[in-house]
Order: sequence, then structure tokens, then C-alpha cells
Amino acid sequence: MNDRPRASSWTWLVAGLLLLSAALVWHDLGAHEVLGRDENATILKLDQPDLRSVLRVVPIKVTGQPGYMQPLYFVLEYYVWPFVQRSAFMLRFLSSAFGLLAVAVTYTLGRALWGREAGLIGALLTALLPLHLQYAQIARPYTLLALLALASAYFLFRAWTTNRPVHWAGFALAGAFSFYTHYNALFALASEALFTGVLWLAALVAAWQKRRSWGRLAGPLLGWLALGLLCAPGLIQLAGLPWAGLRGGGETGAEVTVQLTVQFFADFMDNIGLALPYLQGLILGLMAVGLVAALYRRRWKAALLTILWLALPFAILAMIKSPRPFVERYLIFVPPVALLLAGHGAVAIGRGLAAWGPLRRHRPAWLGVAAAIAFCAGLALLFARPLRVYYAENRAVDRLGETAVVIERNARPGDAVIVSPRFFIRPLAVNGADLLYLTRHLSPAELDDLAARYDRIWLLYTSNLPVELQEPLDRWYLARQDEFAQVPIKAITALAYHNLALTDPEASLKDRIALLEELAPSEHKAEAWLRHGILADAYQALSALYAGQGRSDLAAEYQKRAEETRAAVPAP
Repeated sequence: MNDRPRASSWTWLVAGLLLLSAALVWHDLGAHEVLGRDENATILKLDQPDLRSVLRVVPIKVTGQPGYMQPLYFVLEYYVWPFVQRSAFMLRFLSSAFGLLAVAVTYTLGRALWGREAGLIGALLTALLPLHLQYAQIARPYTLLALLALASAYFLFRAWTTNRPVHWAGFALAGAFSFYTHYNALFALASEALFTGVLWLAALVAAWQKRRSWGRLAGPLLGWLALGLLCAPGLIQLAGLPWAGLRGGGETGAEVTVQLTVQFFADFMDNIGLALPYLQGLILGLMAVGLVAALYRRRWKAALLTILWLALPFAILAMIKSPRPFVERYLIFVPPVALLLAGHGAVAIGRGLAAWGPLRRHRPAWLGVAAAIAFCAGLALLFARPLRVYYAENRAVDRLGETAVVIERNARPGDAVIVSPRFFIRPLAVNGADLLYLTRHLSPAELDDLAARYDRIWLLYTSNLPVELQEPLDRWYLARQDEFAQVPIKAITALAYHNLALTDPEASLKDRIALLEELAPSEHKAEAWLRHGILADAYQALSALYAGQGRSDLAAEYQKRAEETRAAVPAP
């Protein structure tokens, strides 16, 4: 790989890489359904009257507990929200754009650490990584976190090389922005702090021995001072957050630490998309070769930053206690640096082969470039199967579809299907019913007037939320919930149904039961358990009605149905 392409060739190669990354990220971007708690939580925080309200609700979890989100991503997404208009593609566009930029910054960081070839290979592997694609295709802040954390690493490394104020300023800004994107940026900043500390002490010794100017020590101090001042408000807020002992809302209720075992790292690689054993072995082998090559060539600074970036976050997770189990997205900025090291290993192998006797004497001038391209193409082919699995799993997620089919089958002329501005669903075919996609939140009086014009009402909206995140449609429903049958869809969305034409209690209950019997089956255990419980409650209410009327046979029959329904699906 000694025959390097000219600068213009590298421009075309990088452009091709970004086009490939764009194709992968934007493929199916708007096709798969808006996911449960994660993306809906983003929608809740964007659907606010003004920016101040967005900033107020960002730290609140959907359970009402204090959260760990920072505001930067939501502030940026807030200005895109008016253009979303129920388009899943537009909802996710900003995250996808950050994902593309993260690939570009991965290349830039790799070029600074190891050279262009390694940067190109590492960025290609990052673009192909299912973990990267997963979070570039949902409306969450993790690709922005990866982008800014990698940018801060680049500016820090360049600052230590050039000692130019622009690089120290870039580091301080990128580090602060990453911190205000997500608190997990602290793992990256800890690695950078230790890296800086080691190099600063080495520079101090060199200055003491008069081998380096004392002025060299000022840049790092000023850069970190600027970063500290910028992060101070967020750190003060962080100090007041409850780090442990949270209950409910998906929390474990226990203090969890990461156990750094071989199985843990095997699971980590599996969950980021490197599930195939030969792919895991290849990446780890290339990383080992890359590290040996770095040490052999005395690339001390690049090796030190890489080792700390890969090791320190896991070491910290093994020492601290968290109320939640570890999830790979917490360290989304780690795999790109690992893949850059693998890219450096691939380049080292290529250069070793190029320097081999017979090839060195007889190889044509274009062989090095052709070998690099062929190697990249081979790596890309190895990722074909993980990518097929990722896209297939995305397309298979269809929890909204189960409910949509029931609505389409039962809606009829004289019905109103009211869809909240927060609710993303495919176009419905409702057999003559009025389908009302709300573009704004209606007042209670407007909703009362709307309901009075129809025989039956179907509501698709967000529910089971703290007051700060509730929408008006949910509050209107809660004031009349005894009149409705409601079932959960996914985490925080719901369907509510009311037949206003029925006034007889028995007929009304039987009407609800008929619908609930269709809605109860679900492929998802937690949802099926909740829906069967709601159906059992309806059976029990009808049993109590019959018992009050002295119709003991029917009361016993529906009581038995209630018990059988509860027993049919065990609690998850």
C-alpha cells in the first residue's frame, strides 16, 4: 500500500464513502414504524409550545422521574419539528445527518491518528456497522453524541501536535457540545483528560530539562479551563441528579455494575452488529496488528489516546453503580475508534506484503491502490449478512399494524378516527369513517363538539404520561375514561374507543368486549398481558352487571371467562 493515491483521488474516495453511508442510512429511513418509548419520548419533548417548554421537559423521563438527557439535540430538532408533519423520514433526518457527519469525522480522526488509508477503512467499517445505522435511523441524540465526541478527540490530538489556539478552542467547544448532548460524553472526556494529563506531565518534565518551551504547557491548561467553564452549569445540575435507587419506568430498582468478562465483550460485539464469529475474530485480529504496528513505529500519542478511549469507559462502568443495565448505545463513540485501529492493522499488513521481496521488485505501480480497494470491498462484503439481518428486523417491527388492522376492520360510516399530532401511523383505510389527522391540539370544548357529531369515536394518542408531558387529548380522555375502552400500543401510545350510540350498560359492555377480543392478541408479551388484563376486567364488569340483575348463570360464565383470560397470558 505504498503507492498512495493523489489528494484528488482521496477526495473522490471519501466522497464515495459518504455516498455509500448516505445510501445505507437513508434506505428504509421512513419505512419502519416510529418506535416505542425512545422515539415517542423525543416526540413528546418536541411537541411543546415554545423552546423554553422544550428545555423544561427535556430532563423529565416518560415515567415522571428525573432523566439524564441533555438539551442540545432537542434544541436542534425543535427547529426541524415544524417540517416533520408526521413524516418518519423527516423526524429522523437530523439523526441521519449527524450519522453521516460522524462517518466523515471518523475518517478525519483516523487520518490524524494513523493516516488516510486507515482513516478510510475505519470510516467504511463505521458506516457499515449496524449499531451506527440503528441510531442514525431513529430520532435520538446518540449519533450527535458520537459526532461531537469524535470531533473533540480529533481537535485534542491535533492540538497536542500543533499547539495552535484554534485546535484547543475546537476541542473545548466540541467537548462542551458533546457534554450538553448527553451525560455519557463524560466517559469520552475522562479518557481525554487522562490522555492530556500524561502528555502534560511529559511536557513538564521536558520543560524542566530544557528540552521544550514552558509555553507549551499553557495551551492544555487554557483548553481544559475553557471546557470546564463551559460545562460548569451542566455539572452543577448533574450533581443534583439521583444516580441510584430509581424505581419503575423500566429501571431495575437495583444498583448495577458492568462485569468485564470475556462473555461481556462477546455480547458487546454481538449487539453492535458483529455477531458472526469470523467477523469478530477478523476485527480483533486487525486491532491487535494495528496496536503492535503503532508501538513498533513509536506512534505513542496515537496509541495512548486509542487505548484510553477503548479501555477507560469500560473500566469506569465496572467501578460505578448504575440504576440501569448497560446498553451499547451508551458508548456509541467507542466502536469507531476501535475500527480505526483495525484499519491501521489492515494498512500495516498491506504495507508488509508490499515490502515483501518478490512483490517489492516486480509489483506494478497501481498494485497498492488496487489492493486497498479490493480489501475495502472484501470487508464490505463481510458486513452484507449483518446488514441484511438489521434491515429485515426493522421491517418486521409492526406493533402499530396489529391495531391499525383492527380499526380498519371495524370502523364504519358515522365514526370518527381522531389521530393525535404526536401519533405517527401509516395511512388508514377506514371504510367511510371520517379520518381526522389533527395538526394542532384541540381544546376540551372543541373535542366535546367533535364527539357530539359522531356515533363512535376512535382515539390514537399518547397516554400514561406525567402531567408535564400529557397532551390535551389524553386529559380529555381521562375525564371520561369510564366511557371508553382503552388498550396500550407499545410503550406510551394508546387506542381508546367509545360508542356514543349505546346507552344500555349491557350492550355497551358487549360492544367493548367484541373489540377487546380482537385487540387482545399480540406478539409482544408485555402488551399481550396488559391487553388480556383489560379484556378480563371487561368480562368481570359484565359478570358483576349480570350478578346485580340476578342472572347468576351469565355472571358465572363471564367470571370464568375473566379468570381464563387472566391465566392465558402470564405476567412478563
